[in-house]
Amino acid sequence: MSDVTDTPVIWGVFNGERGSQLPALHPKTPFPPREGSDGWIAIGWPAIGDMRIWKDDNRTYLRKFSLAYPDTSRVMSTRANIPWNFAFEMKVGDWVICPCSSEGFLLVGKVSGDYEAGWDEWKEKFGDLHGDFVHFRPVRWLHVIKSSDPRHGKLNRIGQQTVSRQHMTEKELLDIINGIAPDHERKGSLFGAHRGSVIVPEGVDLTAPTFIEPTDAETGRELEHR
Repeated sequence: MSDVTDTPVIWGVFNGERGSQLPALHPKTPFPPREGSDGWIAIGWPAIGDMRIWKDDNRTYLRKFSLAYPDTSRVMSTRANIPWNFAFEMKVGDWVICPCSSEGFLLVGKVSGDYEAGWDEWKEKFGDLHGDFVHFRPVRWLHVIKSSDPRHGKLNRIGQQTVSRQHMTEKELLDIINGIAPDHERKGSLFGAHRGSVIVPEGVDLTAPTFIEPTDAETGRELEHR
């Protein structure tokens, strides 16, 4: 049963280096996918097996991960959290930001289903997908943003981890997507949230003088007619 969230989290997900595996996850349609279409995201770490085995048993999972991917450094737990977050912390309804630098696009969508795992049987589904990618989540793509779009630079800063929770609210994400400036940038602006929020009636010239009588340029006092 899907675990649907009431408070969506924003996740950054790299599907392969620089998002190189995203096209392979959409083999039946041209890339990039259409906005509103369904697709997949995927990550590697195949040696830990199906993550559903470890649900509700993080301690055993960490031992398994340390055996499968030995690492004596302090980042071991950080690395282990990547598939754990992908499988269990990511919820249906959460947002995902997925750069695909190799194709010059960035995809933004919502997680639409539970975690799935697949090996040989998935090879037929994603023939060009790298064999290490065995952990999957279905998504619905809502926004496809080109690298030339100013919004791309604001959304492309998702860090370096394969899966990472972003320090961004849903409102902040939607404001960027909709081209609305942040509150601190709007403060004191004539145009408020965005251009077009101040409407000048037809026939009104904002550059016209406001004084009916002539004024002294230095003092602003009205001059007497002589």
